[in-house]
Amino acid sequence: MGDTDHACAQYTAAAKQGSLDTISKALDSMHSTFKRDTRLQNILSAPILSDPDKKQIIAELQKSTGAAQDKTQTLQHFLETLAENNRLGLLDGVCEKFGTLMSAARGEVEMVITSAAPLDQKVVRQLENVVGKSQYVGQGKKLKVVSKVRQTFLSSA
Repeated sequence: MGDTDHACAQYTAAAKQGSLDTISKALDSMHSTFKRDTRLQNILSAPILSDPDKKQIIAELQKSTGAAQDKTQTLQHFLETLAENNRLGLLDGVCEKFGTLMSAARGEVEMVITSAAPLDQKVVRQLENVVGKSQYVGQGKKLKVVSKVRQTFLSSA
């Protein structure tokens, strides 16, 4: 199973429990932790983690979400399943894919603007307004703008 499969399984379990918002917030928080602590991914991918190590990692990951444990039992069971199958290394990707599923459930359409240099906010707002009114977004949906800078565009010119 890949990141997407694990994210779908977590999404389905959370939907059945009626805890999508709680799990979404917890996974968003966890994803932020991954971005801040780059060593965490190496630790989670270590093939020699003992069962006590895995339990301690799961407890620390749950603390990082800031959610009460009784509200994230689904998340705890999911983390335990990943740990038992030595799949904790996939957790960063799972958090990202779960976010994509939640965006789709909320009716959000993502528009990624990639440029060689940071764009002026006025230009970004103009693009957002034009695309937001187009058929691309559709009625009842919300446009989510992500601006990325890829400086390799400059070096390849």
